[in-house]
Amino acid sequence: MLNIQINFFIRTVRSRTHALSILRTAFLAHLIMVGLGSVALGQSRNTPNTLKLDDPSTRPMATIESVAWLVGSWKGEAFGGDFEEIWTAASSGTMVGMFKLMHNNQPTMYEFMLLIEDKGSLSVQIKHFNADFTGWEEKSEFVSFPLVKITANAVYFDGMTYRRDGPDRLNVYVVIENDGVVQEEKLVFHRV
Repeated sequence: MLNIQINFFIRTVRSRTHALSILRTAFLAHLIMVGLGSVALGQSRNTPNTLKLDDPSTRPMATIESVAWLVGSWKGEAFGGDFEEIWTAASSGTMVGMFKLMHNNQPTMYEFMLLIEDKGSLSVQIKHFNADFTGWEEKSEFVSFPLVKITANAVYFDGMTYRRDGPDRLNVYVVIENDGVVQEEKLVFHRV
């Protein structure tokens, strides 16, 4: 199909040389954009490995099945301690996740997460809790991470990226703001 379109394009311009020049320029522009790690319209780079959703109307279409590779139990080290994260299989258009951070084998914080289908796209909603299970957010509030971009091996939410590194390893990048300073934290997940 692509070959037919290229041949038609070549016949419709004045000369084959001119057509090849246009195609070569378009191809080089595409390579430069890919090589520079460009992002689509409505997105900008938040940190080196995360994206920001600048225009909510540009969210990509996606379903829960697109991220089924998250399902399972995961462990790793982060923030000076150890963590566990669990994602359930999809049901009723949602996946449920739980995160526990521990220092010296004592829980220091928890997160309860919902990965939901949202207006034809995906979002992660998170509520944070202290070790005594008191909430960080108000009772009816949560933090939401809308989907920005999805590929075969990565899912980019606004400020948080899950990237597969083989069947049993994930690299997760999270944007953290502390006193107005934005930084990226990398968490390496290993399947249990």
